[in-house]
Order: sequence, then structure tokens, then C-alpha cells
Amino acid sequence: MMGRKVGHRIGMLGLLVMMGGMVVTPSPLRAEKETASGHVASGTTLEEFQRRERTVSALLESYHRLQGSQGGASGANEQEILGLLEKAKSLVSAGQLNEGHAVLEDTYTRVRTAITKLQVANESKTAGNKDRGDIGKEKTAREYNHLHDSFRALQEARQRISHEKGLDPNAWTENSRVEAWEKEAASLAGQDRFAEAKNVLTQAYDLTRHAVHSLKSGTEEKYAPLRLPEENTENNRQKYAKRVRSMESLLATYGEIAQAKGRQEEAQTLIARVRAVMEKADASTSADHVNQGMMILDSAYLEIRKSLIELRKGDSPILEKMVWGDENSPKAQADFKKKMVSLRSLAEAHQRILAEKNRSSEGEAIQDQVQKEMATASSFVEQGQTAQGRMLLDQAYVRMRDAVEHLRQGETLVRSLNFASKEEEYLYEVDRNDSYLMLTQLLVANKSPEEVKRVEALIPESTRLRQQAESQAAAGEFAQSVTSMEQATEVLIRALRMAGIPIPG
Repeated sequence: MMGRKVGHRIGMLGLLVMMGGMVVTPSPLRAEKETASGHVASGTTLEEFQRRERTVSALLESYHRLQGSQGGASGANEQEILGLLEKAKSLVSAGQLNEGHAVLEDTYTRVRTAITKLQVANESKTAGNKDRGDIGKEKTAREYNHLHDSFRALQEARQRISHEKGLDPNAWTENSRVEAWEKEAASLAGQDRFAEAKNVLTQAYDLTRHAVHSLKSGTEEKYAPLRLPEENTENNRQKYAKRVRSMESLLATYGEIAQAKGRQEEAQTLIARVRAVMEKADASTSADHVNQGMMILDSAYLEIRKSLIELRKGDSPILEKMVWGDENSPKAQADFKKKMVSLRSLAEAHQRILAEKNRSSEGEAIQDQVQKEMATASSFVEQGQTAQGRMLLDQAYVRMRDAVEHLRQGETLVRSLNFASKEEEYLYEVDRNDSYLMLTQLLVANKSPEEVKRVEALIPESTRLRQQAESQAAAGEFAQSVTSMEQATEVLIRALRMAGIPIPG
């Protein structure tokens, strides 16, 4: 059976309480009620009502803080909301639980609307001075609100399906964590920190989404087991060799550009450090620990890529737009989001392994650091600096992945060369293609017009193949997408060689 990504599967027990304030237990007070969409959902318990009341109270506190930060005082909106909250409590006290819950849901909607209006009013005051960052924040606020609506819809679906299957929603051990995420997200949103709020809430959303999927499919495992890959396969060694060739090309590029900029000493130091890491990777591979060798190699690979980008800051390579495109394009944004999801899954795996080994306190520092890097990366994207945000996210990913590998001490790799699926192999080939795109951008810019033209003639073919690969991947045809992406990379390699640039292998 194909291995699966950590944190992306939750079984029966894992489905059972992610309602963020809507935990359901069997109760004689339960009754059927009609939802806004016309579906009949299970009734409400007193515990559910109390949990939702706490969520509304937290949002109300956020609203009050936001209003105060804008120099306002408690107004009609807040008084009306407080009145509804008291009405809901009174109905419950009178034994009208479902009616009280309906009023509470209306209260929830009103406080959300009030927060949004305050934010819009604040933005209107400064509309004349809006910069890109302000526009990005407004967009992120809308995305957060949309995500929260989707999250609540998933909560309702999870609740309904679990009861249809006769399952106890309280049986899921992650309940407190998801509740804490929702509360933290609401607090952050109330402070106008929507990027961070979205990151936090997405964790709860992803778990709930997979919970619903698992409920529907009848999966009873909480998490898919981590895959124990075979290391010494021919496929593993071929992939390792490809990465080494990419490293050699990057090092040659770095040395050439550093020399042209008069920074040879700096380059020699970096190249020596990277080669020392490569030697360690080779030693591990020679000892039949190919996966460990790849892990070691990847850390150096990221460092040299980052150094190359830093070295070329301020330059305007001829092929920059053609090769990289707009860093704030929908595709760049989508790639960033995919990487963020992968990093969150890895962070969850790290937390779970720590818990399994009773070493939770050891992981607090790196978890905090990575969470901050995720928030900072999102901020970069909001400000239109997607490339910088992606680089920071890549660093956090490597750091977290190495932490997982250290905990497992070689017993398991979250991502290895012996891929758990064709989808994972496709993602590897995307990364490899990105590397050669960067080489094209960096190297060809320094060549003669004739050599540049030879490369330009091949770039459209590589772009076509990459787009074909992306379309195949979007359709779930990952085996074909791997082949297409490899072909796209081979075209780039051929283009570089035609421009007189030696590419190993």
C-alpha cells in the first residue's frame, strides 16, 4: 500500500470532536432542528451551547479591543449583541435549548459582521494612503472570514455524520487542541493580525476536513502510519545523483557570479562549507543510508540556492520575467499555499512524535520558531514579496524536517527518495525544475545576445511541458505529470548546454 503524508489522514477516533465549541454528547435534550440550508441537523446539548457561548464571548472581546484601538466607545452594535447573548441565556434557562442556540448563532453572525464593519471603516479612513501592504491585509481579512465560514460548515458536517454513524464526538483526543486553535485565531483576528489568524485556523480546518473525509470513507485509524522506506534501491540512488548534479551546477554558477562581482573570498568560504556537507552526504550514501544522505544534501542545497538569490539582488537578468514570471501571480500564490500546508503537516508530525516519546517540552523552541517563520512568510506574501516569503518557508520546512528526522534517528523519513506516491515524486521534480529555471535566469543573463537567443528558442517548449505537467497533476494523473516535468527540465538542461554552460551528467 502506498504510504501517506503525515498529518493528512485521521481515522474514526480522529473525526470525533473538532467542532471548535460544538462538542456533541448524547442527551435527552437533543432535538432535530432545521439548518439555514434546509437540512435537518441534530439538536443541541447544553454543553454545545456553553462552548459556543465561550466562542462568542471571545469574539466580543476581540470586537471591543478593535473598537478601542480605533478610539471608539461601546456603541449600539455592542449593546445589541450583549442583549442577544443575554436573551439566548434566558431561553436556555427556561428550558428552550434549541431556541436559545438559534439566538446564539444569530449573535455569532452579528459580532462577526460588526468586526468586519469596524475593519472596513478603519480602512476607509486611510484609503487615500493605502499602500500594497494595506491592500494585502484587506485581502487576507476577507480570506480569513471565508475560511472561518468554511470551517464552521465542516464542523456541522462532521457533527451530523458522526451522529448518523452512532459515534461519540467526544472520543477524539485532539478536541482541546482544535478548540484552542479556533479561540487563538479569533483573538488574532480581533487584533487585525489576519495572516497569523488564518495560519492557525487552517490547522483546525485541515484536521476537520480530513475528519469528515475519514468519516465518510469509514476509515478507523487515527493517523496513517509513517512509511518506512527502503533505502538502497536504484531509484533512490538515481534521484540522489540528480540532486548532486544540481548542486554542482549551482556551485559553479555561484563561483562564476561571485568572481564577476569581486566576492571570491566570500564564495570560497561558502563553497568549502557546502562541499564539506556534500562529503558527509556521500559518506552516508556509501554506507547504504541513501535517505540520510539526501537529508544532509538538502540542507546544503537550500543554502546555496538562498546564497545565489542574495548574490544577484539588484540585478535585472534578461530572462527574469520569462523564466520566473510574476512572483505575485496566482500560480506563485498557490505554490506558496501548498508549501505552507506541507509545513503544517510536518509540524504536526513533529508534535505527535514528541508526544509518543514523552519529550514534548524538547520541541517547544523549534515549534515556536517555525510558527513565527510561517507568520513572517505570510506577511511577506501580503506585502507582495512572495519570493522572499517562499524562501523563508523553505528554510522553516528544512528545519522542521530535520527535527523530525533527528527524533526518529533514521527510523522514518517523512519524505524520502523512495517516494510514497507519484504525487510526492512530482513535487520533487517541480523542485528540480525550479532549480534549473533559476540557473537559466542566473547564467544566461551574462551570455552574448546570440547565446541568449538560442536559449530563448527553447524556453517556450520547457514552459509548455511544465504547464502540461501541472495540468496532469491537477487532474490527479501524477505518473504522467512526473514524466512531463522531467522532460521540461531536460529541455532547460539542453538550453543551458547550447549556451555553452557545462551541466554535469
